[in-house]
Amino acid sequence: MYNLIHAEFYKWKKSKSFLVCLLSVIGMILFVYFMLKVVSEVQTGELENGTGGIIVSGELMEEQNGDILKQIGILEMISQIISSGTGSIFSAIFICIWIVSEYSHGAIKNTAGKGYVRGKVFLAKYLSTTMSILLMNLIMVIVTLLIGFVTIGTEDVDKIFFQNFFSYVALQLLFNIAFGSIVMVICECIRNMAASIGISIFLISFSPIIISGMDMLFQALHLKLKVSDYWILSVMNQCPIEGITMEFIIRGIVVAIMWIVLSLVLGMIHFKKADIK
Repeated sequence: MYNLIHAEFYKWKKSKSFLVCLLSVIGMILFVYFMLKVVSEVQTGELENGTGGIIVSGELMEEQNGDILKQIGILEMISQIISSGTGSIFSAIFICIWIVSEYSHGAIKNTAGKGYVRGKVFLAKYLSTTMSILLMNLIMVIVTLLIGFVTIGTEDVDKIFFQNFFSYVALQLLFNIAFGSIVMVICECIRNMAASIGISIFLISFSPIIISGMDMLFQALHLKLKVSDYWILSVMNQCPIEGITMEFIIRGIVVAIMWIVLSLVLGMIHFKKADIK
């Protein structure tokens, strides 16, 4: 098992997909901050309206507390990156490239052909992918936090801020690992790059809307079931950035663990039974 995990991390170091996806999401974070900074400076009169092609509407210009970045806040910026689907898209793309390419290049077949137990081969791939997603999301959070300190300031950064920050980030990291596990199973079952990325982006973009529609349908039928309470992306979006209740923490952890275990079991069963071409 040690040799398998060591080989996975060796391939991870040699792979460019993680670095490309990470740099892409960091570039997007910088771009979002830059755009909001320009809007803030237009609002406060430091820049002329229309600078760089950015036009701020009269409604925004008339708002009090002109600095839009301060109105949004650092925690909300982190929420927009890590839980709104933005970061999840890049994580999903990396997972699809990382796993499907193993089948495309014959790496999985070569590893399984050396006599390793298939369950251990899949588990090593699962663990290395999970650690990669955890690292990618941690870097996203740290970059967003540091840029926030520079552009927004640290006036509101106190003990309560860090309590909210650590609680929120810890839950979101767990949720992202759970969703990453689902993407891994999709890649394992489909083993096609385009299809895996397409399905993953579809889930990120549209599944919360579909789940909300199902909730309304059940409500109309006078049923108490709320599917959104059990779908990981919906729980991710529901997570408050402040004042997280113990009820939500327990429910969030249970839902995340449920999807992690379910994905791991289904993925391992399929890997053991399916042919490796």
